[in-house]
Amino acid sequence: MWESVSRSADTLHDASSSGSDSGLLAAAVPLPAAVLAELEASYELGRELGRGVSGVVLLARDRTLDRAVALKVLRGDASERQRARFAREGRLAASLRHPGIVAVLGSGVAAGAPYLAYELVPGARSLAEVISGADRPARLALLVDLGRALGAAHGAGIVHRDVKPANVLVAPDGSVRLTDFGLGSDPQGETLTQTGVMVGTPLFMAPELIRGKHAAVCAATDVWALGVLLYACCVDALPFEGPDLLTLGTRICSGEFLPLRELDPGVDPGVEAVVARALQVDPQARYPDAGAFADALQAALAEPSA
Repeated sequence: MWESVSRSADTLHDASSSGSDSGLLAAAVPLPAAVLAELEASYELGRELGRGVSGVVLLARDRTLDRAVALKVLRGDASERQRARFAREGRLAASLRHPGIVAVLGSGVAAGAPYLAYELVPGARSLAEVISGADRPARLALLVDLGRALGAAHGAGIVHRDVKPANVLVAPDGSVRLTDFGLGSDPQGETLTQTGVMVGTPLFMAPELIRGKHAAVCAATDVWALGVLLYACCVDALPFEGPDLLTLGTRICSGEFLPLRELDPGVDPGVEAVVARALQVDPQARYPDAGAFADALQAALAEPSA
């Protein structure tokens, strides 16, 4: 199950060493030579860490500050909407200062291609990779930490809108790092999404996102995604699935899912209660933000129900 949700378009971590291998770069990376040449003026470019529909992430070293970074570069053929979202991603991420959120260290434009220099998290793995080999207590502890990090964003008026395992890194020391605010809401009220258009990853999308009702999106929208993750961490299954998007969307909007303790009687009732509140169809009935979700989950773990 976790393998199916572990793929990431833009991975901001280094799975092994932080060394550079510029000799192989030009042949491997889908960026124009002019872009690479301008980037090389400021960064020693290394291997590719990941790529998505509109961009690529490179391991790099800042020549001025002599530190390793994850350089996310937007491709030249990106649409105006993709460019606007990329700019907003940088602005939102740079506005946040929290140990659980991957930091933006710099930005610029190289031969017309915008880029963001992200903090590198050496040796980190995606949340899905870590969870697949962890026991339930360890999994739930990670979700408490994720809730704290996401709660910091909510406190700044930012809604992530794409909370999923691929957008959460776990460092070798076990610390959680939230990344990729490309679909995040803008506290300045900027709208880049048309009403009626879905944004996010369907398996983790709240009913209001499935329906394209962006005016209803709030911090509780991210709480829904945390509820999906919590459910999956308890029983290695998703609360809502379907053979196609229409069926999946219908099931999500119904809010009907199999109670955790029917799948595993060993699940603590307090944890099941946290899931039940997080997955309420009405956003106002959920926890108001990720910090409140983390508080409730931590309390449930501290005092298991009889």
